[in-house]
Amino acid sequence: MKTFSLFLFLLATSLLIGQNEVVVVHAIGNVTYFATPQSAGQMVYPGFRMALPGSLRCETGARVKLLYNQETFLIEDTKMHPLSELAQLSKGGSNLGFTGRFWSFLTGSMSQSKDEKALEENHEHFMEEVYAGIKGFSHKTYPVKTSQLYTGSLGTEPITFRWSDESAWPVLRFSLINDAGSEVLFALVQKGAFTLDPKQLAMAPGKAYQWQVTAVNGDAPVAQSASIVFTYDPVGHEKLMADLSAMAEYQAAEPVEQQLMQAYTLEKAGFNYGAAQCYDQASANNPDNVLLRDVHAAFLSRMDLLDAAKKCYSSQPGRNRLVLLG
Repeated sequence: MKTFSLFLFLLATSLLIGQNEVVVVHAIGNVTYFATPQSAGQMVYPGFRMALPGSLRCETGARVKLLYNQETFLIEDTKMHPLSELAQLSKGGSNLGFTGRFWSFLTGSMSQSKDEKALEENHEHFMEEVYAGIKGFSHKTYPVKTSQLYTGSLGTEPITFRWSDESAWPVLRFSLINDAGSEVLFALVQKGAFTLDPKQLAMAPGKAYQWQVTAVNGDAPVAQSASIVFTYDPVGHEKLMADLSAMAEYQAAEPVEQQLMQAYTLEKAGFNYGAAQCYDQASANNPDNVLLRDVHAAFLSRMDLLDAAKKCYSSQPGRNRLVLLG
């Protein structure tokens, strides 16, 4: 149900951006955007947002890939291209295959992260959907806050569980329980994270586990998190990535697009933690990619990590989130 809600939500938000904004997916060489015929040109970069009435021109040897209305368009000649011509070429996101679904996802994510207000609004709306469908998972009820990263399936190792870190809680008890109700691990920690290796614990693939953190004062519990259930599924994770790697669309994509496809595929299948790892690695490898930054921010907001999502905005202070649209 959660995956179904996610992609209905992304489809709805993609329709909001698709009609009036063009986003640069990647650019090689010098590519210039003109908001109006009289305005000074602006060099574009991945994540650069443009108004449909503007124009674009590539210098010799340059090329640019654009995202508009859930579709991509490649420009690689030196003509001045009015962006309005994309509206004539667009098929309105009619591609229902993997590529079409991926670009719809990307369009929706860019809409969610247009600015902080959009991020906050979409976070609030999506969390209403999610918390309404997950028993006992309410950040208003539990003072120790976790996130959506650990719901669904986990298939990588090691796994680092994180939660809100308050100085008022000097000691916390981390507990892991199997599907038979037996505690297979507990640990006393003094920080907001705990890392475990499923192989060392002999965790059973395909089985459900639950974890919880309780702040303690001596033997007395002071505060706790929700008890979060997940399925340990390394085989499912590996199969998703193997199937994706074999796809012609994936093989033909640019490296950053491939990393986004990995994250999209994992989140769609409920492997939120694995998707987060993809975003973290991609961001580390491409620290100046604004497209990746914005899609990452949208993902974090869907994981109920709004503060972390907002921190993405300050990672590249020299690049504006919205360009002058004329």
